Amino acid sequence: MNRIRKTVFVFILTLSASGVHAQTEVRLSGLMSWEWDEKKSRLQEIRKDELSLGGFEFEITGDYLGFGMDGLADFEQDAEDSWFLNWQGQFFIRYHLFGNDGLLDPYIEGAYGNSGITGLDGSARPAGLSLYSSAGAGLNLLLQDGFFMGARMNYRLEESAIPAADMGSIDMTNWQGAVFAGVRLGCEKSHRRRYYDRYFDEY
Repeated sequence: MNRIRKTVFVFILTLSASGVHAQTEVRLSGLMSWEWDEKKSRLQEIRKDELSLGGFEFEITGDYLGFGMDGLADFEQDAEDSWFLNWQGQFFIRYHLFGNDGLLDPYIEGAYGNSGITGLDGSARPAGLSLYSSAGAGLNLLLQDGFFMGARMNYRLEESAIPAADMGSIDMTNWQGAVFAGVRLGCEKSHRRRYYDRYFDEY
């Protein structure tokens, strides 16, 4: 599994080499994610005890290479009426297949992050912590006036407990899907982008 994880990151970094000289923009978005087991094949089959998390994301991107972070959280109550905070945070690297100035912006990504469950009953000590890596793909729809929206799908390649921590991992699910919407800061319209905007203005 370590070999798979290294291969994914090397592949994305290699593809990204052509984008380091590009114009930079910042993307800020809110997102909602859902998680389910490998045996679940459709979003509507998600069990109630599996996670749906809300949060934010930012990405710094050039023509092809992008990198950033996202954070997700959700509050849950167990059978004994105790409250817990489920949270995730990750760093990702993306390669935008068509660049960042067209109407459609498909990408592939690799990510590395951590996730935890923390009790809120007077103790801030985590009940479980995990490190994980994932690979995935997504599609942005780049709208006029600096707005965008999209969706992504990720598969977790590996999960492990945090070394030296006296607690186990949290047994994360295999798949995560997310939808998001936000704004693009610092973007300038290229010739191709202006063509798309003129087309939608006319029709």
